[in-house]
Parts: sequence; structure tokens; C-alpha cells
Amino acid sequence: MQWISAKYFRFYRILTPSKMRVFGAIFIALALLLVWRELLVAGIVIGSVQLVGMVFLPILRTEYAVMSLVTYPIGKIVGFVAMGLIYFLVITPIGLIKKRTFDHGWVESTKEISPDKMHE
Repeated sequence: MQWISAKYFRFYRILTPSKMRVFGAIFIALALLLVWRELLVAGIVIGSVQLVGMVFLPILRTEYAVMSLVTYPIGKIVGFVAMGLIYFLVITPIGLIKKRTFDHGWVESTKEISPDKMHE
């Protein structure tokens, strides 16, 4: 529970007022898109909450913090899976195709090394 409250307050304070208004404007555009797609009730509810939030910024901050808190674990999991897929589907085949053979183990040097120059 302490993790959730720490993340919530971090997300709550992360954006400046101008960035919060941009967040609200994006959701107003989403509401207009919902109204245009004939989802009237959802569009009106989302749009009205955003318009009230543009005047009272704590509403937008709370909305942003809750949405970030809900999507944070999803982002962690999707990022982990995406990086795993990139590794196994892109980097591993490249490594197998471009495999080079190198001599393994210790190789004796052909040069004479002066002990005086070892720590330079």
C-alpha cells in the first residue's frame, strides 16, 4: 500500500499546470471523437469532466495520477516483453548469422614485455 501512495503522489505532482491543461485538451479531443462516433453519453461525461478539470486543476491532477498508477504496471510488463522479443527475434539471429570463430583461451604473446612498463 505504501508503494501505491508513493507512486500516486509522485504522479500527482509531476506535471506543471500548463501540461495538465494539455492533458485535459487531449481528453477533450477524445471526447469529441467519441461524440462523433455516436457514443454520446461517454463523450459528454468525459468532456464535461475535462472542462471542469480545466478550471479546477486538482481534478485533472487526480485523474492523471490514477490513470498513471493503473497503467504503470502494464507498461512495465509490456516493456519487458517487448525487449525480450527484440532480443530473441532481432539480436540473437544477427549474432547467429554473423558468428565468427575465435581462438578461445590464453594465447601467448609474441612480443617481449618489459616489466618496467607494465604499470604505465
